[in-house]
Parts: sequence; C-alpha cells; structure tokens
Amino acid sequence: MPLINIQSIILSLLFGLFITPIGGVIPAKVAEVNHDHLSLVAHEGKVYYANFPFTGIGVKYFANGLVAEKISYKKGKRNGAL
Repeated sequence: MPLINIQSIILSLLFGLFITPIGGVIPAKVAEVNHDHLSLVAHEGKVYYANFPFTGIGVKYFANGLVAEKISYKKGKRNGAL
C-alpha cells in the first residue's frame, strides 16, 4: 500500500475521533409528538408511539392551541426531571 494512502487513512480516523461526540453517536433531531397520539401500556409502565416504545417529547396542548406541557421520554419511560 502506498504511503500516501496509509497517511490518508490515519488522518481520516483521527479527524473522525475529534468530530464525533463522546459515546460515538451524533444526536438526531428529537421528535415532538402530540401527547394524544401516545399510548400508555399500564402493566409495562411505558408509553408507545406507532407500536414502539417512544423516545422524544410528548406535547400536551390547551384548548386554545397553546402548549400546556412538554414531557420527555426515552424508550417509553419518562426522562429527566419530574
């Protein structure tokens, strides 16, 4: 393998280490879903959206359309301060 290719590979790997956040995962945009579209499975204590444990933010609205509450979920469980 030519020396230039090895140097390019090493530089690419090092550059990738510096731009990737700790944990190696680049966070995606967090989904916000109307809380009315979420389903609670009481015996599991989990909230589901489209038959999968929900990760994102459930948003509750007042009758006038203003945001009443935002609740964060991770893998179907409430996440963050209560």
